[in-house]
Amino acid sequence: MKHYISPTTVTGAAAVVVACVVGTILDQKSEVKHSPSDRVMAKQELFVESTPEREAQARIEKLSGVKGAPLLSLEEWEPVTPTKVDGIDVSNLFAGEFSYKKSLTKDFQFSKLVLDASFARPGTFFDLGLPAVGNGSVIIRLSRDGIATFTRSESGATEPLEVSKRVGSAGCSRVEVLSTPFGQSVVCEGITIAEIKAPNERQGRVFVASNLMAGEVKELSISG
Repeated sequence: MKHYISPTTVTGAAAVVVACVVGTILDQKSEVKHSPSDRVMAKQELFVESTPEREAQARIEKLSGVKGAPLLSLEEWEPVTPTKVDGIDVSNLFAGEFSYKKSLTKDFQFSKLVLDASFARPGTFFDLGLPAVGNGSVIIRLSRDGIATFTRSESGATEPLEVSKRVGSAGCSRVEVLSTPFGQSVVCEGITIAEIKAPNERQGRVFVASNLMAGEVKELSISG
């Protein structure tokens, strides 16, 4: 005895099979889409743990109005007067004075500074301090207006320092400060723009103070 299945019955059965298969696939996709591990992987940056250092830095940036990575890393520079917030050293977020750590060793002798920076932001500056013969130091300030030179006594008093040669240097971005037997030469794009007749000690602390941010500096190096 033969059994006949009507086309309507076949179509209905096929529809049930397709519905089951599609439903299973959608369930699987739903499981994958809503997997907690996938959400963590997709938005991993949202799960970065906040640290006291990050919180302190955020507060300082908000107060100062300046955002961005600081220029001076505490790995290479040591703050002369540490600034702490909630016990965290945030000195490198300020335009404070920093000693170059290598210059604190007994055998260090300054020979050259190279700075390639943008002074487009109003009020930006970079001060280089070198030990002078005797007491005090020589300070060379680089800014959008060019260069300025000072002497600073041990008591902290500063006085303008005359230079034997000065060429207009406003707008100069890449500057080199070279140690010479007679003092320092400031060179911009191969041209000597200042001669400073203030010999520095053979050995001594090199310090800087600057409000430049890391993004504003292409190159900063000190040789000794």
